[in-house]
Amino acid sequence: MPLIIRNLNAMKRVFLLITASAFYLHTSSSHISLADSKRMEAVSLLLEQTKKQIREQMEEERRMLEWERFLAHLAFSESAGNPDTINTLGYIGKYQFGRAALRDIGFDVDFDEFRTNPSGAFPENVQDLAIEAWFERNERLLQKEIERYSGTIVNGTPVTKAGILAASHLGGVGGVRRFFRTGGAFNPSDAYGTSISKYMKKFSGFDI
Repeated sequence: MPLIIRNLNAMKRVFLLITASAFYLHTSSSHISLADSKRMEAVSLLLEQTKKQIREQMEEERRMLEWERFLAHLAFSESAGNPDTINTLGYIGKYQFGRAALRDIGFDVDFDEFRTNPSGAFPENVQDLAIEAWFERNERLLQKEIERYSGTIVNGTPVTKAGILAASHLGGVGGVRRFFRTGGAFNPSDAYGTSISKYMKKFSGFDI
């Protein structure tokens, strides 16, 4: 069900509950029976529960949209969003995966075939699955660093969960750990001049 329809349905439920609440609340207090009082209490409780569910649902959907924005920004940064590209170092796809990274998450991709038939060797939808698996792995391995450093500034670099994950895609889990262990002194760049801290800062604004 589309997001806007789900939210409209939830709003209708709230409106009906508010209407019911108003009906009971406008009853003269001198004429409220025990049954009426219990109904009012039940309606009030249901209203609060529904409002809480809506808030949680909207927050979940907001985070999903933010995650999609994060991945789209990463793809643009890596390859201008081109799923068929291969760079001068042999990294492939819109997220620029290397052989070792794909092996680590159980994806068997023929890099030689990708050169001549990219959509057959590593389709875009499979690339999207791979990046999800890659970040799930990296988040698990970097959980301690995410909990300890998120919201801090390390050697002038603002640190967030999104920034840490983006940096792990650039410099690997080990590189990110060493960056934190050295207080940001270890800050290597890739072959194109992009450093761990640059990626960490570039993606720090995503609330994922």
